[in-house]
Amino acid sequence: MDIRFRLFIIGLMGVLIAAVWTFPQWYPIINEETIAESFPGLAIEAQTSFLALPQRLQNAFLLMHDGDEDLELTPQPDLSLALVEARLLEDDIVSEQSLSGPLEPPSQTIVRSGEFISMDDLRQAEGEVTVYQRTDLSRVLVFGEDFQSMRAPEVHVILTNNPDPMDEAGVGLNYIDLGPLKGNIGWQSYEVPQDVEFNQFPILVLYSVPYDYVVSTATLR
Repeated sequence: MDIRFRLFIIGLMGVLIAAVWTFPQWYPIINEETIAESFPGLAIEAQTSFLALPQRLQNAFLLMHDGDEDLELTPQPDLSLALVEARLLEDDIVSEQSLSGPLEPPSQTIVRSGEFISMDDLRQAEGEVTVYQRTDLSRVLVFGEDFQSMRAPEVHVILTNNPDPMDEAGVGLNYIDLGPLKGNIGWQSYEVPQDVEFNQFPILVLYSVPYDYVVSTATLR
């Protein structure tokens, strides 16, 4: 066997032995660099959790982040990062009303009702919603015990007159804010102002105010 070939084999074996021996030192560096690229801007400790999401959700978040000229989707890096962080780093919030006990619907008249719908992989909510009118003619909007929605930043409960808040007009400027969402799980209630006409504002929206982002809608009939 040629001496140079023998030296090459010995050197190669030495490199392999050194690589194995120092594995605990160099692997985290390489692994961290790989993980850090999974979602731009996301904290290192959350990158592994992002990679654990179903592939369709990873793709949806990345598509929102990067946009797509062919699909005419504008990049939304701030919104996508906020949604990823809410999903991975925040906890579900059970409304205080739900924690206090089971739902006891008012015995007064039901004037409207509807059901939240899930629009796509990133816009998810479910549960029934009912508007009751009390004997003093005041009205209260109640989410059912089965209500739950995805986590998103600063979600408010609003009424809009746009029949399709997902279009370019969104919720518009003419909407009624019933207040911040009290929890993304469990029953909860919201007082409805006396002057609200449901014929004019028939669409209930879970709406992330700072990002102009619709989480879910329910048509009140």
